[in-house]
Amino acid sequence: MKTRISLTERIERYVDACPEAVAGNHGHAATYKVAIALIHGFNLAPETALPFLERYNQRCDPPWNDKELRHKLASAHKLTARPGKAWGYLL
Repeated sequence: MKTRISLTERIERYVDACPEAVAGNHGHAATYKVAIALIHGFNLAPETALPFLERYNQRCDPPWNDKELRHKLASAHKLTARPGKAWGYLL
């Protein structure tokens, strides 16, 4: 019998599987992709998504500051639609 995992654990597993962001190697794009997945894919509000992006940020080189993380989430939240993907597509 399969054991169901919580949404929090699913999100953490997703974030942990994402490639880390490295400065000079498309680090912004990698982090922004995670922000989009949190906001659009898991249908999270920016404040709810922040702890998960902070978790991801622990592996970034160098880590983003709080203002930069919040900006990435706000930018992701402003996107109106993901082509071919409905809000919550990772749920």
